[in-house]
Amino acid sequence: MTDQVQVLKQLLQIPANKRCADCGERCPRFASVTFGVFLCNRCFGVHRVGFLVRMFHIFFNNLNQGLGTHISRTRSVHLDKWSDEQLQAMKSIGNEKAAR
Repeated sequence: MTDQVQVLKQLLQIPANKRCADCGERCPRFASVTFGVFLCNRCFGVHRVGFLVRMFHIFFNNLNQGLGTHISRTRSVHLDKWSDEQLQAMKSIGNEKAAR
């Protein structure tokens, strides 16, 4: 088992992280690295679509602006590779801290 898998498993054992940060559904399988929270499949889709809609507007409207901090960068807990910086973001925030 890789170190990143172990870290994510430990983070998901924290009681607040066992539920989706947005809707409270059990066993989140995704995360928003931007906000440092764990998400269920449905809420992951909402975060992901927000990013795609913004990209669409930038591309097709030829806007010369950045994506902005309101965009949620998402990852799969089990399928994606995580950088050390992404893992650190999840460690430093988490669902409980984000809810405050």
